[in-house]
Amino acid sequence: MPDEAEDGPDVFAPTAWKDIKVGSSVKVRENENFPCDLVILNSSIPKGICYGETKNLEGETNLKRKQAD
Repeated sequence: MPDEAEDGPDVFAPTAWKDIKVGSSVKVRENENFPCDLVILNSSIPKGICYGETKNLEGETNLKRKQAD
C-alpha cells in the first residue's frame, strides 16, 4: 500500500526495474533487493545511514555502511 505524503498521495508506484530510467526516484523499503547503481538520497535511519549487502556482486556477506549527504 502506498504511503501518504504530507501534501497528498505518494507519487511512488510499483515499477519494473526495466522501466527505471536515469533520474528516476526509487523508494526502497527494508529488506528489499535493488540494483547497486542507485544513489542514496535519504534513509529512515538517523543521519541518512543505510546498510547494504553486496554478496551478489563480490560474494561478501558483511553489510556495507552507506550514508546520504
